[in-house]
Amino acid sequence: MARETEFTDANLTQEDLEALDIGNFDYVRFTIADINGVSRTKMIPREHVQKFLHSGVSMYMGTLAFGVSGDITPLKESKLTGHMNGLARPMPGTIHRLPWASSKADVKIGQFLCETFWAKSYKDGAHQAACPRYVARKQLDRLKSLGYTLYSSFETEFCVYEKDRETPINTEHAMLSGILTDRHGDLLCDIESQLRKSGVDLQVLHPEYGHGQIEMALQPSFGIATVDQMFRLKDGVKAIAYRDGKIASFMTKPVFSDMGSGLHYNHSVWSNDSQTNAFYDPEKPDGLSTVAKSWIAGLVKHAPAITALCSPTVNCYRRLHSLMAPTNASWGIEDRTSAYRVKNHGPKETYVENRLASGAANPYLVMAATVAAGLDGIINNLDCPPAEQSEEALPLAKSLEQSLEFLEHDDVITGALGEEFVRWFTLLKRETEIVKTKEFDFSSKEAFEKEKEMYFDFI
Repeated sequence: MARETEFTDANLTQEDLEALDIGNFDYVRFTIADINGVSRTKMIPREHVQKFLHSGVSMYMGTLAFGVSGDITPLKESKLTGHMNGLARPMPGTIHRLPWASSKADVKIGQFLCETFWAKSYKDGAHQAACPRYVARKQLDRLKSLGYTLYSSFETEFCVYEKDRETPINTEHAMLSGILTDRHGDLLCDIESQLRKSGVDLQVLHPEYGHGQIEMALQPSFGIATVDQMFRLKDGVKAIAYRDGKIASFMTKPVFSDMGSGLHYNHSVWSNDSQTNAFYDPEKPDGLSTVAKSWIAGLVKHAPAITALCSPTVNCYRRLHSLMAPTNASWGIEDRTSAYRVKNHGPKETYVENRLASGAANPYLVMAATVAAGLDGIINNLDCPPAEQSEEALPLAKSLEQSLEFLEHDDVITGALGEEFVRWFTLLKRETEIVKTKEFDFSSKEAFEKEKEMYFDFI
């Protein structure tokens, strides 16, 4: 078996290094996505960037498992290594501008997306197996070995507030309102423009149903690029809104009695040459191929387990089991009440929308969980259940703790994602989130306020 450090695209090649024009930037950030999907970064002045391109920047080995507000998770590796440092290494093709990172016109800031590695003295400097971007890429590599690639996009919802953190920018339930679009047009245009300059390709943006709620949809793309863009989108939206005197939050349900925010994941499986949508079959009455049905079967089978990764905060369970949000492991064609809504509109527009994912989810883990579940369906040729709501459908968890238990008991998903990742993820959630809210009745305002304290600012 190949060592993890030999995994495809694990390091910048000489060709990558020669193609970089670091001179375009005054500073370069070396940034990782932690398990919560929160960015953790070090900023390097241009004069010193070159020395870190091969080795990466030193970073505390447990950074991936920081709580949302900085709590340190008690990992066994921390004790074994004396809380040593690891490395964050830049990944090929990820350098991009951050036009929102400085208000000074003469200061230009760039960013590498990085993955984390152990120090050479521990595990011979291998990848940290809990790194979300690495976990997602491993699933894509498994898919590639079967002759397929992933074509996908996210629709993300978030809420915008005034700086007091209590007042949403609108309180009307006016989805798609032209008036609200006009009212918030400067902010929306500023977000789209600056994200575009950073290489994030927004396809659609509009007011959603909830108080201060906005939806944005990315242009679909192949492979890891979609998730990289979604990760950057979240940081960009929050930074741009802040400079406009607002607070943007991807907390799933920041208003106790209002609609929650989702992170719907639209995806289809294509041939490795990106020419043929393997989900589409014109000979089938519903246009769905055998591959599509097997993939859906895998998603349905593992829905209870992957809900932990798609709805990974205590607060997410205020969105599930509510209007137009999933309650069980079901699928349906154009059915917004199902966990998986399927669109079947021809060879380019046949895909699955994973509606389990809540606004607070880490997009890398949404991708990883979705692919791991779908692959089980393809590899084992699982039979697809009927496209309908049924009393026999597996129920989804009603709490984060229950979701974690479903995850831990699903050998297929835990095996695909890896022991280290699952252990770090479940420990992080129990030690930095669940423990802070378990003394409260979930239906109480006190519990909700504790959730808002944890999640509002940094998710």
